[in-house]
Amino acid sequence: MTRTYLAPALAALLLVIPLPAAEKAPVTRDPVVATVGEHDLHLSELIFRLAQLPEVQRRAYLDTPEGLRRFLEDTVARIALAAEAERRGLAEGDLARRLFELRREEVLLDLLARHTLAAEATQAVLQARYRESADRFRVPAVAHVLQILVTPVKDPVIRNRHGDDAADPRSARAKILRLAGRLAAGQPFREVARDWSEGIEAERGGDLGWVSPGELVPPLDRAVFSELKPGTPSRVIETSQGFHLLLVEARRDGGPLPFETVRELLLQEWIGEHRARLLQEAERRRNEALERADVVLHPELLP
Repeated sequence: MTRTYLAPALAALLLVIPLPAAEKAPVTRDPVVATVGEHDLHLSELIFRLAQLPEVQRRAYLDTPEGLRRFLEDTVARIALAAEAERRGLAEGDLARRLFELRREEVLLDLLARHTLAAEATQAVLQARYRESADRFRVPAVAHVLQILVTPVKDPVIRNRHGDDAADPRSARAKILRLAGRLAAGQPFREVARDWSEGIEAERGGDLGWVSPGELVPPLDRAVFSELKPGTPSRVIETSQGFHLLLVEARRDGGPLPFETVRELLLQEWIGEHRARLLQEAERRRNEALERADVVLHPELLP
């Protein structure tokens, strides 16, 4: 079986799916990964589109960790361009009709090929394949994290704008406790982080972005993925970097994608692995179809 990087590619993709603050949602649903005008593009549709690509092109997307995210961007561009063509009235007229008819033939040929494969590529066969390669279709948990950092190390790069950077552990701890008090009094986390944090992300309101398990140092990782409830600031956490306050704005559970979401991809991979035999079968059925169609050729009329 061709090795792919679908799982990390999905993880990278899910980092760009927006969720409301403090929402916790499992990835086992079918999230909307992009919206183009009035068109909601679901993850299942994206993977279905990916499965329809020629094998070489499909592998080019799947064989890199960021490939699925790149395919998402390319798909969104295609949808937007198609919508623009419709706005210009290009879907009307004789040329459009003739081109659509050619595409109709392609779809019917694909359906015929699927019909001939149905006896072998049964639901049971594909489900067994799904179970055997389940790790490919698992995505890790991700969390959108904000941080307030106070460091006991005197460093002009991270010195607070108010000039009261903490240059020793005792004053650093006192400062982080004062900031925790501001949060407890209701001051917005991003505001406190922007004004008082000594981390390089302070100018972004302490926004660390979306992180996966293992990306943060262990004490912070445990807090984000095992202890904190979204929307509730953490206790003071001490690490070798200094003193931290964290806020999980949103978190998505990890887990397996449903079989139906990846069924089409499994089918296309199965076809790729049995290509030689299937081509022989396709040639046989092609000849049978030509015989039944009562075809008469006139090659003498060709230019």
